Amino acid sequence: MMPQERDNDVLRAALELAELGIEPTQSRVRAHLGNRGSYATINRALRAWRAAQQECEALDEIPVPEEVERLALEIDARA
Repeated sequence: MMPQERDNDVLRAALELAELGIEPTQSRVRAHLGNRGSYATINRALRAWRAAQQECEALDEIPVPEEVERLALEIDARA
């Protein structure tokens, strides 16, 4: 398996755990993967996943101007 595929497996497992309300840790992700993967690989991918999560949370905090929100709702209503 290519390293990118392994990382994708780890990222997918972390997301699945998080969606279940379970904090993705190295041990939990490895167990979710059927005890596959090295801790080094899991750690590397989890760091990237956590950084992406923090970036998304920071973006959620940016206020959307009322006009933009109104236009988005109007476009959504037309769809």
